[in-house]
Amino acid sequence: MIKKTLITFLILATLNQAFAQSPREYIHNNVFWSMNFLNGKLIKNGKLNYEIEYQNRRISDPDNQTVDRNASPFAHIQTHFIRPWIYYQLNPNVRFSLSPIAWFGAWNYPNGKLGSFAPEYRITPQITMFQTIGRLSLQHRFRYEFRFLGKAFTETENINSFTGGGGYEGFSDNIRGRIRYLLRANIFLNSEKMQAKTLYSANWDEIFVSTGGKVGNSNLLDQNRIFLGLGYKFDGHFRVEAGYINQTIFRFNNVAKNNVDSNSGVLLTLFLDDFGGFLKGK
Repeated sequence: MIKKTLITFLILATLNQAFAQSPREYIHNNVFWSMNFLNGKLIKNGKLNYEIEYQNRRISDPDNQTVDRNASPFAHIQTHFIRPWIYYQLNPNVRFSLSPIAWFGAWNYPNGKLGSFAPEYRITPQITMFQTIGRLSLQHRFRYEFRFLGKAFTETENINSFTGGGGYEGFSDNIRGRIRYLLRANIFLNSEKMQAKTLYSANWDEIFVSTGGKVGNSNLLDQNRIFLGLGYKFDGHFRVEAGYINQTIFRFNNVAKNNVDSNSGVLLTLFLDDFGGFLKGK
């Protein structure tokens, strides 16, 4: 099983490199991402659970700006969204999840200026498979996103820093899909399993493939993300992960059709794994 996992990692890395060969125009950005997950049970002692996910991503000015570049990863908001989940834990190895609706807001900053804001709604079914081999914990996550993209607002229009100020018409005219596969490997460093006071190595790679009639062949491979970090479980409720994140986005939407965004920086993730138990304890 470990051999299969290593082979999968190699395939993902090979695909990423295959679509990132020269000549490419790489636009490098510094980022700081924060992710927050709140989990709990819908039915006490049952298999039906909920999760509320909130993410906020910050980004610097792009490095192709010639003057007055702000390299701080906190310079601008890049993306933020809230996504509720309902999931059914069939058994310790299989979980079925559904996000019935989620709202996303994304900003674009060409040459350090606000280029556009685009809102988006998503509906997302998902299957997660879990494996444990000694101190190695694996996750295989298969996700499909039904994406409803709104009208992009340009810098000449009034854009609110949090909501974008509108742009919600056009969802029915711009529907896309995306397949996502994530392979996560956690290695417990000071205990045999995930429990209180566990320090672990947290690593994952995720590949994105776009679908839909409006997606060109050059944009089928949408992006790739890789994370290398450490995690710590404080008790039965709280867990934190921090480390290095790299996001490669194959845009290919300039004149030469060769531009690639390479965003790298810090990802901080907070987990509240048992919200009901936490409230009961308080």
